[in-house]
This record gives sequence, C-alpha cells and structure tokens, in this order.
Amino acid sequence: MDEKNTVTEDVVEEEVSEKQPELKPAEFKVESLDVSPDEIVTYEKCTVSVDVTNIGEVEGVYNINLCLNDEVVETKQVTLDGGASETVSFTVSESQPGTHTVDVSGLTDTLLVKVPPPVPVVKPPPTPLSPLDAFMKGMAFCDWNPYDEPSFGYYRPPGTDKSLQNLADTGVNWISLLVRVNQETIRSTTISSNSSVTVKDSDLLRVVNLAHDMGIRVALVPCIQLTNDPDHWWGEIGTSFSNETQWHEWFTAYREFINHYATFAQEAKVDLFYVGSELPGVTHREDDWRRVVQEVRERYSGLISYDSVHWGRPQGECARIKWWDAVDYVATDVWYTLTNKNDPTLEELKVAWIQKGYLAELESLANKFNKPFIISEIGYDSKDKTNFEPGLAWLREGSVDLQEQADCYQAALETLWGQPWLKGIFWWQWFAETYTGGPNDNGGTPWGKPAEEVLKKYYLSK
Repeated sequence: MDEKNTVTEDVVEEEVSEKQPELKPAEFKVESLDVSPDEIVTYEKCTVSVDVTNIGEVEGVYNINLCLNDEVVETKQVTLDGGASETVSFTVSESQPGTHTVDVSGLTDTLLVKVPPPVPVVKPPPTPLSPLDAFMKGMAFCDWNPYDEPSFGYYRPPGTDKSLQNLADTGVNWISLLVRVNQETIRSTTISSNSSVTVKDSDLLRVVNLAHDMGIRVALVPCIQLTNDPDHWWGEIGTSFSNETQWHEWFTAYREFINHYATFAQEAKVDLFYVGSELPGVTHREDDWRRVVQEVRERYSGLISYDSVHWGRPQGECARIKWWDAVDYVATDVWYTLTNKNDPTLEELKVAWIQKGYLAELESLANKFNKPFIISEIGYDSKDKTNFEPGLAWLREGSVDLQEQADCYQAALETLWGQPWLKGIFWWQWFAETYTGGPNDNGGTPWGKPAEEVLKKYYLSK
C-alpha cells in the first residue's frame, strides 16, 4: 500500500482523574480520668488529668472543661494532629471540706477534702516575773486611739500584741492597764459601763496574761470619764454634791463598779490594784474610802494603791488624803513645770527638779506616809515647750520637738533614779495600737523617738 494513501488517525487518550478519598474530620476522645491524690486537706493541691486523642485524620482544636461540683472552674485548649494524643492536667485546690464531684468532659470522679489536723502551738516558756520588791520600771499601756475622736477598747490583737512586745523590748517590768467607765456629769450619782469606751473583761484578761508571759507585772487602774460634761473633768466629781443622799448614792455606785474590777483582778492574778484614779473631789471622804478599800480587800488579796493627783504643790491631793494607811503603796501623778523656755538645756531641766523643791517634796511625802512610794504618772509630749506644762501640753498646738521630750526624760531619770524612797515610775504613755507614735508624732508616747532610747538606757540596766 502506498504510504501516501494511508490515513493515520490520532487517538487522544482521555485523562481520567482519580478522586482522592475524603479524610475523616477531627474528632476527640477523652478517657482515663485520674484524680491524684483523691483525698486532700483544705487548701492542699491535687492533680486532675485525662488523656485526649484526636481519632480523626486532620488537625483540630478541642476545649476541655474542668468542672467541680457542676461548676466550670478551668478550661484548657489543645490542638492535635490526626491520630495524636496528649495528657491534659489541672491543679485543683479546695477550701471547703467534704466530698466534691470532679467532671472532665463527661468523665466523673470524686475528691474528698478534709479539715487539716490542728497544728500544735509551741509557745516559748514564759519569762519569769521580776520580784515584787524590785524597782518598778513602769509604763501606762493605754487602750485608746488618740488620733480619732476619743476611741477606746483597743486591747485587741494583733496590734496590742505587737505593741506590747515593742514595749517589752524597752526593759519595762510593769505596765498599768487602764479601763474606763462612764459617768455623765460631775453631778451624776450613777456609773455605767459602755461598750464604746470600756474594754471587755475577756480582752482585758488576754492582755494581763500576755504581759505575764512576757515577764511584765500588771497594775490595773479602773477610772471614770465624763460623757456629757465638756466644761469639767472627772477630778471635779463631788464638788457639786450638796447633801448626804447624793454622796450615799454616788459611793454606792462607785463601790459596785470598783468591786467588779477587784473580783476580776483576783481571778486574773493582777499584781497591783488601784481603788481609784484622779478623784480629788471625793477623796476627802475618809470613812467612805476606808469602806471602799475594805470591800476591795474582801475580793482581792493582792497589793492595793490609789492614783492621786499631785500638781507639784503641798496642797495637792496626795498630801491631803488621810487614809493612805489603808493601802499598800502611796501613788501620785507628777506633772511638774520645769522652765518657761522653749528649748531649755538638759542641765536647766535637772536644776529645776532641785531648785523648785520637787525632789524634796516627793521625798517628804514618802517619808510622811511611811509607805513604798510610786510615781504613777509622769510624761512629756514630743512637742515644743512640753517642759512648761507637761500635764496640759496635749491641749495646745505645738511643733514636733523630739529632743525636748528626750531631755525631759533624761533629767527626770537622772534625778529620780536610785532614790531610796522611790518604789517605781510609770511613764505616760504607750499605746496599744502600734501606729501611734514615731518621729512625726508630737504626742506623749516615747515609741520610735529619742526618748525611747533614753528610757532603754535606764530600764535595760541592772
């Protein structure tokens, strides 16, 4: 056959595309829930874990919810390739004791939460108390906040505990604890406790015990404050009584009040009990006060005194009282004017104690009554001119003067320390709240000021 006459037919092969099989979408399987440990105590931690597998063939994202008692508490997100697995873990802590349901993506288990056993408190052994005949290195420990509108009842933890420890570090071996009750006016014949100013007996007992554990003896000083008589102070109670009925009613109320605290003092093992404080308007009633002392002694077997007011003159309350023989210690506040200068030298302050006759006057009172003699209050604000009227310095404005306060402390201690007739000194004052004091404060506490270092020099000495 002639090639020219040959017809060639091109055959075009059809392209046949093979269809790829569809991949199985991501699908997740959760298994093997494990709670370890399955028993814990409150706030302890445990681990909750599950195994998560992507049984599909393509990558996917899955949210895993941890539920505790049917409430979602945590969510975790995992991203897994097809066929991949991963262990997902949660950390669980629970504050409420009991049996709790744990749920992770439909898998459930339980977690038992128990109350932890009590941790035994190992208290250090109490510091021994100083002998009763040792010199009383004292400080008034006050339960009021001087920077608010008069606010009382602050013998509470944790501030009181820290403040008392700070005070113990100065070397004190005695504190006077004040507890206040109310009388409306100087003419009132009723006395009442009020929760806003009167510390609870339970709180008072706690502080007594705390002080004893620190090696500090306690003098309890129940006292009266006026609640509705801004023109007078409690020392004027009695000055407006005009008949025996009023005197009888007032002393009846007073004995009921003071006998309560005498009973408390006995039960709390208080070391010294004051049958009264700063009441010069009533202490001339000798027979009434002898009855007060007698009834206190029927309830309290410890040492007894009275906190008298002595304004640096022989006509002060301390010199006028005729019943000192009924108590164990003579005690008086000492608020002497030293100079009229803003910045007297230490030597001028010391000279004032001698030249103004203050030291001789105190010795004379101690000898007159032939009793151990206590300065129940002495103090100086860290305020300019505090030496002029130390008992009234708190009433006037004044710039901070830390050095004058320290010098007044130094002058008093150099003059009084070692005097054979002096049983002890109680400084006014140290607050039961730790924030009251410091170098920017112009009040009467020595805490955090140079006066504290002066005090330590004497109180920490032997």
